This record gives sequence, structure tokens and C-alpha cells, in this order.
Amino acid sequence: MRRTARLSLVLAGCAALGLAVPAHAGSAPAKLVVTDATDDALSAPLTALTGGADELAKMTWTSTGTTTKRKVGKKTVTTYTPKNLVVILETAGDIATDGTTQYDVEGSSDGCGDWYVYVTPGAALEAVFGSCDDDDSVDFGSASFAVAGKTITFTIPLGSVPGLKAGKSVTGLNAYTGFVDPVTGDLGPVFLGADGATDTAPSDAAFKIV
Repeated sequence: MRRTARLSLVLAGCAALGLAVPAHAGSAPAKLVVTDATDDALSAPLTALTGGADELAKMTWTSTGTTTKRKVGKKTVTTYTPKNLVVILETAGDIATDGTTQYDVEGSSDGCGDWYVYVTPGAALEAVFGSCDDDDSVDFGSASFAVAGKTITFTIPLGSVPGLKAGKSVTGLNAYTGFVDPVTGDLGPVFLGADGATDTAPSDAAFKIV
């Protein structure tokens, strides 16, 4: 079903071995980091040409939100409230911005089932696309991305996707990269999903949005 959803998005546009390290305090966002070997991409022998833009090094799941302080007796209590799910991908080289490399994040949440969100920076049809297996109406239209050196950050407002809410968990964590044509930002081996990826960074851990 995922490939079918991806095909519909393309047509519309055209008209790891990981280590999870959780850390959380009530006054700060939770964070889960998945590391990935930086020499396991299918394009590793061509690193001099690709610059490592498709070689995943780290995937970080966290959030952004608001922090409030209030007095409870003589103590000041700080409370953090998440507003956005944030996934940061770090690569061995600078993120490609010429429309040739797609960056994809995957998870699973209640009401959405398995989902993915991806973008191809610099592609003629550059935009964030996504889909839920259990709800075809979801297109991740509220999601955004930002590129800075070796990192690309996906920001998804909580409530814009089923199951992505404060206190809920995301499972099936994964990220992958793949080469595509620079016009659609999709067509190419990665069009087949993770099976066509040049590098992946899966994790069996669950990330709780708190």
C-alpha cells in the first residue's frame, strides 16, 4: 500500500544497526538518538562523488514546544509541553540541495498506521510529502523541513497527523536516503520505498512524545 500511496503523490506532483539513547526530564523535550555506520551506504565506493550526502550517520527524534514556570509553594516548577514532532537526520557529508537525493523518515502511530514523510531539497517540485497507511487523506501538508550543513530537520505539528500527540508513542522508526531525478524529486530507485534506498537507519525503539 505504501508504494501505491507514493505513486499517487508523484502523479499529483507531476500535474540500521542503531543505538537508541533516550533522555527525558519533565522540563525538557524527550530525545532518542539512533546512530548508523557511516560506511554502509550502497554508494560508499562513490563517496568521493556523492560527498556523503546520502550516507546517514544519525537520526534524532525529539520535539519542540513551550516551557512554562509556576510557583508551587517556595519552589518553581518548570513544565514542558510538546507542540511539534521533530526528526533530525545527520549525514556524513552536507545535505544535497541539487534535487538528486531524497530524505525519508518513517514511523507508525495510532490512527495513521505506518507512515512516511520525505523531501528532495532542490528538486523542481520541492515540497514535503507524506502518507498514512490507515488514512489516505493525510498528506503531511503541515510538515516543514530545514537544511543546515550535514543535517535536515523535519517538523510535524502535533495533531496534524493521527496519533502524533503529546504522550503518545511512535514505533517502527526508520530513515533512508535514495537517489532520484531532480525534476520530480521522486522518480528513481527510491520510488520503490526503502527497498530502493542507498542507506537506512532503522530502530526497534519507541519514541514517546513528551
